[in-house]
Amino acid sequence: GMFASPIPTMKRILEKQDIEDFDESPYVVSLTSTLLWVAYAVATPGRTAPLLTNLGGLILQAFYCAVFIIYSSGDAAIRVQRRVSQATAFVATACAIAATLPLAGVGDFLEKDQSATTEFLGLVCGLLNMAMYGSPLLIISQVVRTRSTEFMPLPLSLMALVNGSVWSAYSYYVEDPFIGICNYVGVAFAVTQVAVFIAYLPGGPLGISDRYTPLSEEGGALKTKSPDKDIVAV
Repeated sequence: GMFASPIPTMKRILEKQDIEDFDESPYVVSLTSTLLWVAYAVATPGRTAPLLTNLGGLILQAFYCAVFIIYSSGDAAIRVQRRVSQATAFVATACAIAATLPLAGVGDFLEKDQSATTEFLGLVCGLLNMAMYGSPLLIISQVVRTRSTEFMPLPLSLMALVNGSVWSAYSYYVEDPFIGICNYVGVAFAVTQVAVFIAYLPGGPLGISDRYTPLSEEGGALKTKSPDKDIVAV
């Protein structure tokens, strides 16, 4: 569900053939995260559910990143391509390190049911998962500045909340702290995102009411709509 939630955003980009002000960060981070979770699930016995889930997510995230690459232009195109390349290089480096740790005897101090590869990948995956959950927060500065939630992906935030809750329960069942901790943090991030979205809805506590037009780029004045004239509210 969470991996499919950006489909409305992708549909809009495909229709307009432009990424507009949408931020590619959540999708690049998610691509990186799903790649590493697949590696973690392969290296860790009894992790079929995370393996299948993240394989599906990997396919979708690759598609989303491809959409951003195709429909971005100018500096945005360079930025998107650079970030995807950096993500790919990061995953390759992390997997190479994880594979060489047992050869270096790093895991000798671990218990028999643990491995250095699993522990390392679990740690990296956990950190990346928290980054994935938190990446939609990067748009908050724009939301605050424009007092508009137009480019804040609510479906992604809502599904992150559901996803984090479900995987938190799963982690408790299988006693996997790597899956658990990052999803506990993810739930907190998702709640924050939803709260910000609600606060800045038109007519909401911090959003622009129907009587106001958005803040201008040059000034901080708000203009109310009036049949006779514009009334400036400072």
